[in-house]
This record gives sequence, C-alpha cells and structure tokens, in this order.
Amino acid sequence: MANENNEKVCFADLGLSGRALVFAGGFMLLVLATITILLQTGAKQWFYKHEVWHSVFVDGPVLIAAIIAYFELGHSGEANVQRRRLNDEVSGLRGDLATANKKAEENQKQANEYFRQMNELEKQNVDLRERLAKATEQIAENTKRPLTKEERNATTLRKYIGEMAAVFTDGAQPVGWEIAEVDEDNILTLFIGPGVTSLEALSSRVECGELSIDETPESGCRIKILVNKFLGRPSRWGQAKRWSERHGAAAGAPSIDRGDTVWHASYTRGGETKTLRIFQAKDGTNLFQLEGDGQVISVGDNVDVSKHWMIRQIDFYAANFGRGTSGTGAIKGEYRLHIC
Repeated sequence: MANENNEKVCFADLGLSGRALVFAGGFMLLVLATITILLQTGAKQWFYKHEVWHSVFVDGPVLIAAIIAYFELGHSGEANVQRRRLNDEVSGLRGDLATANKKAEENQKQANEYFRQMNELEKQNVDLRERLAKATEQIAENTKRPLTKEERNATTLRKYIGEMAAVFTDGAQPVGWEIAEVDEDNILTLFIGPGVTSLEALSSRVECGELSIDETPESGCRIKILVNKFLGRPSRWGQAKRWSERHGAAAGAPSIDRGDTVWHASYTRGGETKTLRIFQAKDGTNLFQLEGDGQVISVGDNVDVSKHWMIRQIDFYAANFGRGTSGTGAIKGEYRLHIC
C-alpha cells in the first residue's frame, strides 16, 4: 500500500495539474473565439495592418498558460509534499494498527488461557469440596457414639408401629400384641384386644433395653419380641379392638339400676387397699355389675362378671396384694357366681 501511494505522488510531480490545463485550454478557446469574431467584422482590416497583434493573439495564450502552469506547479509541489507526509502518517498508522491487532490477538490468547486455567481450578475446587464433605461425614461417623441396645431396639420397633408382633414372655407361647408406640424415652407400648388373655383390652409398657428383637416372621407377624420385664402394671381399655380405639372404649360399661351387694372382697399390700364388689340388678334378673374401688369395671351375666372378677383378683395377687376380708350376699334367682 505504501508503494502504491508513492507511485501516485510521483505521477503528480510529472506535469501540469488538471486545473492548469483547464485554465489554459479555456483561455485559448476564448482567444480563438475573439479572433474569429473580429475576422467577421470590419476590424479585420485593422487587424491585418497591425501585425503586432498577430503575435499577441498567438503568443499571448501560450505565455499566460505558462504563467498559470508555473503557479499551478508550485501548488502541485506543495500538494505532493502534503501527500507524502499524509502517506507517511497513514503508513505509520497502519503499522501501529497492525501492531495493535497483533497485541490484541496475543492478549486474547492469554485471556483464553487464563479462562482455561480458571475452569480447571474450579473443577479442582469442586472435587476438593466433595472430598472434604465425604471426609467430614466419615469423621462424624467415626466419632459418633455407638447406639445402645435400647436405642437400636427403639429404632427397629418404630418401623413396625401399628403392626402385630409375636410377643414371648418367660418361655410361654407367643401372643399377638399390637406395637402401639415407641416414645422419646424409648419406652415401647404393646396393646392387645379383649378375648385373648383378658376380657378387656390391655396395654403394657416395656423399656426397649429389656427386650430382644428377631425380625424373622412368626405366627403371621413380621417381627418377634422377647420381653424380659414389663414396666409397671397394664392399663385397661375396655372393649377397644385397636390402640387407636382406646379412648372411645375405655370408659367402661354403663351402670345398671343396681340392687344389693352379692359379693365383695378387699386386697391389701402394706398400707394400700383395693376393693371389688358385685351388685345384682334390682329387678333380680341375670344382670350383674362389677366395681373396683367404686368404678364400674364390667356389666354382664353371672359368667361374664365372674371372669372379670377372677382376672382382677389374679392381677392383685401378681402385684403382691393379699386377700383380706370377703363375703357374699343373697342372690335373687338360681344364678351362681363362679368365684373362689
């Protein structure tokens, strides 16, 4: 590009500028037109007599063209100098631009390399964070306190809430109890409906450390529980069939229009006393009511009430109560209570 510009400058130095040629040509045409007009008038005789004007009209345009060309050449030279200077500046700017472009390319390559390194470092950072998280979990696992037998049993039993379990006690045959709940103190509550071991629904509590678990199916149950020791006395829930029904069935039987007492007994342990009483219906029918410490326990015929009496009496004996005073009353009709 610089060579092409130099060729243009050299061409401008070789002759008249375009403007000088236009001026000279125009002036010569004007002279020729003037001579032509004069030759068509009476002035041509005067023109022929004065020959000096021949030289003026012939040589004058050439002289004037030379003068104009001289000044135009001066302008052309100055213009060429300016062109050279501008060409040099343009060449310098092009060189600077090429250098800047090259530098920009190098900077872009360097930036791309920085981005690549940054991405690689980010991948390493993610990997390190994952490894740190795993290491932290492993440290927590290694330093975690081992679960006790009670905690392990409670965790296992919570998976079976609401299911039936085959419960063993003291080598006896298994009995199906509902796993009712396991509280925050790791106390298990077992529930059994009426008719299996009692005429009433019962619930018993067991510390999870006082039992053993076998998750092998037994008697239609998915889990077996061996109870070493129950916690306290069982709670009675009337005729509730399931643990969820206990509050609706625990109120006991409604009271009858009772007559006289037909059987009574007291049971003592230290300074504590429990009482049981049976009343016959006032109309003398085969309808009796069993009460314990003034609370209605059950209402039924002579056989049903006798069963409930004997169950309560066995519970008292199992809790180390001894039988104190007892006695009978007159029963209307030929109904017998099976109590001993």
